[in-house]
Amino acid sequence: MSPVRIAMSIEMFHRLPRNPAYKYEYFDGNAVLSPRPRYYHALLDMESAQLPFPAKVPVRPLKATDWPSLPGLFQSAFARHLPFSALPDTERRTTAEAALETTRTGGDGLLIGPACFVATEGTQLLGASLITLLPPGDPEEFSTFAWGGEVPADALERAEGWPHLTWILVDGWETGRGIGTALLAASVLVLRQMGYNDLLSTFLLGNEISAMWHWRCGFRLLSYPGSFRRRLSQCDAPDLP
Repeated sequence: MSPVRIAMSIEMFHRLPRNPAYKYEYFDGNAVLSPRPRYYHALLDMESAQLPFPAKVPVRPLKATDWPSLPGLFQSAFARHLPFSALPDTERRTTAEAALETTRTGGDGLLIGPACFVATEGTQLLGASLITLLPPGDPEEFSTFAWGGEVPADALERAEGWPHLTWILVDGWETGRGIGTALLAASVLVLRQMGYNDLLSTFLLGNEISAMWHWRCGFRLLSYPGSFRRRLSQCDAPDLP
């Protein structure tokens, strides 16, 4: 995404509301807002998770025929959230299609098909949960979020790696009905049957709704891999005289 440039006085610039998804700078009578996405990771202990099931709306496994409808759901889910909401309509659609195609084809890790679900009401698609498999390792390290090679053919059979809630999509007009939580509960049930005990997830800094949803569902916030405090904790303590 390109920076946003808005002509205004320095006084107006100082009164601008801030969003963590952007970097705010002022040059030559212009406010310059640069997208600065920062992601945080959270972990759900699925053994102790208390999630409602069955759902208040019909939830069923994701089908191959559902994929063409997912970009529209993606657009609706993130239409009010920065930085996605700052895109023109045509770019939103293109971005949604590209993001979902990356997930479908394994760019976000192996798609765990049996753990992916959609929520429906009649013929309308209300939500979707897409789960992928990340490599084993420390989830508080950047390197854990990419395989860096071929996924072992028997990874799912051996319950290897980390299941990751790559997308939880809920129609923007249907929020507050528990659809996201019901989809999560369905995915958790299958993942537990497959032998997994923990589920990773990721949310964007500045998306308070997503952060609060993760907290309500029992996710525990993990340390940001690039944090200065984390780097210090990994350094050897200096020898004291």
